[in-house]
Amino acid sequence: MLKKVKHQLEVISPLETSELLYPHIDLCSNKEVYIDGCMGIIEYNSSLVRINCKGMIVKISGDELSIKSDSAEQISISGNIISLDFTGA
Repeated sequence: MLKKVKHQLEVISPLETSELLYPHIDLCSNKEVYIDGCMGIIEYNSSLVRINCKGMIVKISGDELSIKSDSAEQISISGNIISLDFTGA
C-alpha cells in the first residue's frame, strides 16, 4: 500500500521544466501571499506591492501590506489583500 501511495505522489509532485520558469504563488485567505521565484521588488508601500518574478510582474493591492520575509527568491506579504494582478508572461 505504501509503495502505491509513494508512486502516486511521484506522479503528481515532480515539477515540469516549464513550471520552474514561472513563480509559484500560495494565497492564504486574503491575509497572506507567498511567492517563490521573485527577482526583486519594484514598488512597495502599505497599499501596493509590485514584484518582478520569472516571466511576469505580480501586483498585490490591499491595505496595511507588509513584507514579512524576503530572501533571494522568496517573499511573504501580509495584510488585507484585495487583489492580485499579473502582467507579462
